Amino acid sequence: MVDEFTGRVAENRHWPDGVQAALECKEGLEIQSKGRIMTQISLQHFIKQYENLAGMTGTAVDSADEFYEVYDMDLVIIPANVKSQRIDCPPYVFTHKEAKYKALVEEIKRVHSTYRH
Repeated sequence: MVDEFTGRVAENRHWPDGVQAALECKEGLEIQSKGRIMTQISLQHFIKQYENLAGMTGTAVDSADEFYEVYDMDLVIIPANVKSQRIDCPPYVFTHKEAKYKALVEEIKRVHSTYRH
């Protein structure tokens, strides 16, 4: 199985609801014993079991209301230590694919010519 978020092979993971057994059967493999779910808990309830919660992300501000409603957590915005160095360039618009591919090849040539051996 490959993890859908990382693209890495996910060792010791199985698909639920008989999908794993069906795949093993289809591939002619020995069907492994199916695990049992003893109980279930929502992620929100599980997280609330911790006395202290903390995290860091650059996108939490958009979900501030949800963090408060679901987890009873306030967000604290910590300003960046260094001003952003990103340069927003204007978009390129091409009238057809050939022009786009030609511009791409030219850009690759330009960048490649700056490479030092």
